[in-house]
Amino acid sequence: MWGLVGEGGAWGRQRDLAGAAVRKPADVATIYNFPGVITSRPLGRVRDDDGRWVGGSPEQWIEELTGAVLEYGASGFILFPRGDESFEVVLKRWSQEVVPAIRTAIGQAAG
Repeated sequence: MWGLVGEGGAWGRQRDLAGAAVRKPADVATIYNFPGVITSRPLGRVRDDDGRWVGGSPEQWIEELTGAVLEYGASGFILFPRGDESFEVVLKRWSQEVVPAIRTAIGQAAG
C-alpha cells in the first residue's frame, strides 16, 4: 500500500534524519500530498501500474487515508484534485464525506 513510506522509504529516512537532529521522530509531522479524483462511484483500480494513488470513491479515499493515519502516523493530507469534476464538487465530497469519516474512524480506533 505505502511503498514509499516503509522502513527503507521516505518515512525511514525522515525518522533517521530526525534522530540525527536530536529530535524525536514523533515530533516531525508527516503530511501526504494526494493527487487524485474523488468519484461518485468506486473505481475498479485505485492505483496505476506503478502503484501510485489515482483516487476513487469517498469510501475508497476513507479507507486509504485512515490506513495512512493508523498504520503510518500521517498527521495531515493535501488534496490535489484531478479529473473532470468541478472544484466545488470535489471540495464538497472531501469536506463533507471523506474528512469527517476519517476523523470518526480514527476516533473509534483510539477508543
